[in-house]
Amino acid sequence: MTNPAAARTQRRFLRYRCNQRLCVRYRLDGQEFIAYGRCNIVGRGGIGAQLPAVELEIGQVVSLEIALSTSAAPTVLKAQVKNRQGLNYSFQFLEADGRAAAQLQVLFKPEAVAAYTVTGG
Repeated sequence: MTNPAAARTQRRFLRYRCNQRLCVRYRLDGQEFIAYGRCNIVGRGGIGAQLPAVELEIGQVVSLEIALSTSAAPTVLKAQVKNRQGLNYSFQFLEADGRAAAQLQVLFKPEAVAAYTVTGG
């Protein structure tokens, strides 16, 4: 039998702690909306963020704009809402061929690795 606690911590990719400004653009009933928050965890497959003033649906496709430095334009990535717990959201990147991971590489710092078990991939 699978250990439920272990199953929750197994991840396909390493996760890295971060504290980056985040803008989320999404559409609802034909209108475009913008929400602001903070990206607090990042990995090759997606990000985790706190968004205090929005209620996104699981499965909703959004555009994420992540500020990687104060001088450069934000990195824009397409993603899908995978999970939500209160103000905390998980997004899975929809970019092909590792494009998202390549653009976010600056955030993948060994000293920022979050304590997760990594499995395959």
